Amino acid sequence: MMRVGHIGYFGWGNYGDELMLETWREHFVDRAAQETVHTLLHRPYFEEPAVRVAERFDVLIIGGGDLIQPDSISTLYWNRAWLTRPVVIAGVGAALERQRQRPDVASRLAAFMSHENVRMIGVRDSGTQNWLSHVVRPSRKITTGADLAFAATIPSAPRTRNAVAVVLRKSPSTDDVTTVRRLQRVCAGHGTRVELLVLATKQQRDRETAELGRAFGATFPVITCSTTTEITRQLSEYRGLVTAKFHGAVMAARMGIPTLSMRRTHKLTALAQSLGDALLTVHPSALDDRGLWDALTRTVPMDAVNRLEEMSVQHCKEAVRAAMRRSQGDES
Repeated sequence: MMRVGHIGYFGWGNYGDELMLETWREHFVDRAAQETVHTLLHRPYFEEPAVRVAERFDVLIIGGGDLIQPDSISTLYWNRAWLTRPVVIAGVGAALERQRQRPDVASRLAAFMSHENVRMIGVRDSGTQNWLSHVVRPSRKITTGADLAFAATIPSAPRTRNAVAVVLRKSPSTDDVTTVRRLQRVCAGHGTRVELLVLATKQQRDRETAELGRAFGATFPVITCSTTTEITRQLSEYRGLVTAKFHGAVMAARMGIPTLSMRRTHKLTALAQSLGDALLTVHPSALDDRGLWDALTRTVPMDAVNRLEEMSVQHCKEAVRAAMRRSQGDES
């Protein structure tokens, strides 16, 4: 059986990244033996030289999340040792919010992505594709799909909680606390609770939970889960979401949950444009109380969601086909 090595921000407990790893595992199930390439959650990430690590696999998948960073080159994601094996790049995004750009990053990414062993370059949005095309300029075609989380399994559980979930990042700001308290007041006026939902597991969940406790006190409801599947099921039960994390917005859209954002990024803007849902990028502070409630109870454009799901599934299938080829010339 073919041996596939997965490369990404896997194992730390960030919901979106773990969701993408699960998506890859589902697409390769019964077709390949699968492992993440790294065994350590800190530098140097490996317990042996990276070239030795690469030798354990028949193909390597660099897949999902903001793995392209204009100000740095990760020795986990873009290690040249991986180029000793066939490589498939799929579903990746660029962290274009970073203001600083290191001058050597583009040339090093170009050299990596133009290598003869790279079988596919697939990205999740047009902003990433444009940046790669105009700044990095690899010598091979770049394909664009949708975020890998659009191909993840979602539960069919009915909505059971008369509550709005709020997802914050690691360290809530004073403005975050003010926004959540206002949401609590507005929702209470409509008989609806507000709960803080931690979109993380493992060590990241523990850190975020501790920060929420410091910011809001012990009495504010904080919901945590032990697995990525539990998080998805929990999220599916809410009637609305306000989120500072991108993959909360992706999965909420798939489950028909209206969402507002606490943090506008290029990937969230691209998602809003793809969905035709401009309110997705609107911060709650930009709305009056009536507008806030109306936004939290609006209808999600499911036709657009279904289109993105199809794009993501096709992108994953394309990556699997590229990975399973026995040689560059074998298109079967």
